[in-house]
Amino acid sequence: MIVGACAIGGVLVALLRSPAMQNALKAIINYGLKIAGVEGVHI
Repeated sequence: MIVGACAIGGVLVALLRSPAMQNALKAIINYGLKIAGVEGVHI
């Protein structure tokens, strides 16, 4: 089970290092901040 968890973690790290996934994550965070009423903050 530990090996499986490490494998999933490795895949997630590899995905998050790609520029496309980083841009998508930043867009989601910025959208959440905009909904929360925090304007002018861009990650």
